[in-house]
Amino acid sequence: MIRTLLLARHASASTTHLKDDFNRKLSDLGLRQSDGMGAWLLQNNVPLEGIFASNSHRTKSTTQNICTSLNIKDGIHYDPGYYQASLRVMVEKLCQISNNLKNVLIVAHNPGVTQLLHFLCRDQATHLDPADIVQIKFNEKGWNEITQHTGIFVRRQSFDGLEVM
Repeated sequence: MIRTLLLARHASASTTHLKDDFNRKLSDLGLRQSDGMGAWLLQNNVPLEGIFASNSHRTKSTTQNICTSLNIKDGIHYDPGYYQASLRVMVEKLCQISNNLKNVLIVAHNPGVTQLLHFLCRDQATHLDPADIVQIKFNEKGWNEITQHTGIFVRRQSFDGLEVM
């Protein structure tokens, strides 16, 4: 069975001088980006069976805008463990996803999302910018069987309007 992981970094957040990073909101650009992320997923007919996201304000807003575009109301899991998650935590969370799900989206933060991409896909030395989505496929592996370099990089979509292959 082929599994697909869509790994996304939250959309652009407003800059603030407050020490409360967790509650930063999306900027106007971030709102447009998150709408674009959802529209792109809808246009590309990407079926999602599970959505996992950080519970920070900007990540929840990104996820909610994506889900609105896709008319998804169920299967959304907000998890505080994705906030400022290390690579180890990102891998653990990926391996905890139910093997009943074939296509999932994770929306989280850097450096964790970029580190997870590098861990899963050999030679992907790219840095994920706000609102970037990468698509990764896994052949014949359950989520709990995924290890380093077992992912197949499919594509990266950047929401400055350019697709990067």
